[in-house]
Amino acid sequence: MIMTDKIKLEQSIDNYLTDETKLYQDWYDSFSEQDADTVQFSSDFSLATLRKRFNQWFEKHHEILRHKICVDWEYPKKKSTFESKEAMIIAISVDCLAVVFSLPTTNVITVGAILVADGYLDKLCPNS
Repeated sequence: MIMTDKIKLEQSIDNYLTDETKLYQDWYDSFSEQDADTVQFSSDFSLATLRKRFNQWFEKHHEILRHKICVDWEYPKKKSTFESKEAMIIAISVDCLAVVFSLPTTNVITVGAILVADGYLDKLCPNS
């Protein structure tokens, strides 16, 4: 990763950690499944609605996330080695999520931020 890309990612993460609505809205914009027959009237959902949609998405992808993050990547062993939330979000996004979803890091960074900031990693890896 080029240094300027890393700095941009860190800035995005800092923004996400201070603006939950932007975090969830950017996640929704990257991961919502729209089809040609769906007309979107508004993408300005409440934070509660966006959280609910993320939780539904999380439940749908729970097993693959658990396997990749908890088993393959060994999150329980690694979690104490990160100096900051930002470092953990980048590592999970690059090492796990970009691989699982075959998407650019800029798209999956929202998932990594939500998993770390909102305690979803404890749900994925309860024995960690």
